[in-house]
Amino acid sequence: MSADKGMNWDKIRDRLLQRRKASKDADARWWKPEQGRHKMRILPAWEGHDTFYLEFGMHYNIAEGEAPIECPKITKDLPCPICEFVRGLWRTGEEGDKELAKKVRAARRFASNIVMLDQPSQVRIWSYGPMVWDQLAELCVGDEGVVPIADADKGVDLTLIVTSRSTGDNVFPQYQVKPSFKATALEDKGVLDNLNDLTDMIVGRVKGYDEIRSILLGTGMSTEEEPKKGEVIVDDQEGDADGSEAIIKKARAAAQGSD
Repeated sequence: MSADKGMNWDKIRDRLLQRRKASKDADARWWKPEQGRHKMRILPAWEGHDTFYLEFGMHYNIAEGEAPIECPKITKDLPCPICEFVRGLWRTGEEGDKELAKKVRAARRFASNIVMLDQPSQVRIWSYGPMVWDQLAELCVGDEGVVPIADADKGVDLTLIVTSRSTGDNVFPQYQVKPSFKATALEDKGVLDNLNDLTDMIVGRVKGYDEIRSILLGTGMSTEEEPKKGEVIVDDQEGDADGSEAIIKKARAAAQGSD
């Protein structure tokens, strides 16, 4: 009997195409600014949220080919095994460990729903760092008083200016936010019905402690005897009861092997 007898290959292919399209559409929602000037409008808070932004954390460079991991400590104020591991690396005082800690420590991020002024009916998501958030917060509650930059009726258009600066062999983007001097209403208020629920999209994607620990240990940062369930990889206590020293040695060797 054929192994594929009765198999509906058309159904499988259609489902695969649907998933690819859904993934592409989701990626298209995230706006990544390139160098230049970009005119935009930040949209109000989505249902169930009380600010125009969501604060979250991301861990990058955990392993080659591994997607970034949402940090449960920054995002949900829950224990994070990667953050615990990073603290252990800093505690050794070794330069190599410090460099590894810098690579994998959590990056603080913010996300907002926006529209570009040349596409006023398309809701996008903008992820930005603390330096941009500081500028936005200063516009809202700075010396000039409260300016409701995300208000649908009395908000202001923003111009994001993206440049770059070089430090040695590295090039870093620079961001400057400039507000319009005139408050205006949104051109298409229909976008308010299509706000992305960033809480569900980002907070709802945070993995559990044990799952993140398994990913971390799977990068070569493991011990011959893994910590028991419920134990932390690295904590703030003295000693090495949790096997952190062995994990750090493994991590250092893995990092040196990838250079």
